[in-house]
Amino acid sequence: MNLITLTLSLTAFSASYNNECYLLDYGHYDFDSYLEMYNKTYSDKKDYYMRENIYYQNINYINMKNSQNLTYTLGVNQFTDMTQEEFHANNKGYLGFYLDDLPDYPQHHYTITNTPIQSVDWRAAGQVTNIKDQSQCGSCWAFSAVATMEGAIVRNGGSLTSLSEQDLVDCVPDCYGCDGGWPLLAIDWVINGSLHNNSYNEGNNSNLSMIDTEMSYPYLGVDNTCNYSSDNRGGNITGIITIPQDNVALLQDALLSVGPISAAIDAEDDFQFYKSGIYESTSCSQTELDHAVTAVGFGETPQGKKYYIIKNSWGTDWGEDGYIYFSADIPNMCGIAHDACYAT
Repeated sequence: MNLITLTLSLTAFSASYNNECYLLDYGHYDFDSYLEMYNKTYSDKKDYYMRENIYYQNINYINMKNSQNLTYTLGVNQFTDMTQEEFHANNKGYLGFYLDDLPDYPQHHYTITNTPIQSVDWRAAGQVTNIKDQSQCGSCWAFSAVATMEGAIVRNGGSLTSLSEQDLVDCVPDCYGCDGGWPLLAIDWVINGSLHNNSYNEGNNSNLSMIDTEMSYPYLGVDNTCNYSSDNRGGNITGIITIPQDNVALLQDALLSVGPISAAIDAEDDFQFYKSGIYESTSCSQTELDHAVTAVGFGETPQGKKYYIIKNSWGTDWGEDGYIYFSADIPNMCGIAHDACYAT
């Protein structure tokens, strides 16, 4: 597939880019209707009233932010009955620091000359599986690693195959399951085995990538015993390419020319309730990162706003059917180029 064929028309926003004030009506978003919508129950009345209070505090926060006519809107989702502290503790999982003895991975170099393409959507090119949900397990690192490996399998001539995040949660010894990890180390383990003892769970010494399909090894959202089987191997992964740290130009070059890119970001408070529009922030950190996602496209609005299409792992009720449109006009916003890589 050459670069010209990747000049794809981008999927339209489900909510057009604008700064229209979007306020939630208490009557329409009453707490009991919310519980019914998301099939939520609580252990006792005390918990119910506590969650009700949190819910309406969050509605007030959402309305306050939406009244500011930002480039994005917030809304109600499955996280609206959670405090920000609870949300941050239970729904991310990128640890933000590395082990000491990492190999020198090959780095991405410019592949686009004279900028033949300026937008791409790898969903339309068949490199992206459906939105998934990590649930309340700190396994974003596994979902981000899987997403870039799923794209690599297609580029290597295979069919689009949903790979098993649970396989990584249970089996990668260099990460910590639901307590967090790193996409880079997960991909490395799939190819090479543990960085520390250089061994696979099954002694995978035949250069066959060690990750099962989602169908054979479904996601549970809890730590479990490693149950990898080479009979259910999902595809062949041969290498890792890293993006030079904080190099936004090379990140965008890789995204436009290669496929889905694993990235880490600082998913600050408004991420909990993101609903639509292009997310912009100058307050998030470029180095203190806590969440791993996957960049699956790049585009520009009719108003000239550039953005990344980011695949998240919080289900389709969050954001724009599970995606966030993430500003590319603020250099290295939220550290998106600080720790990025892709599988080959």
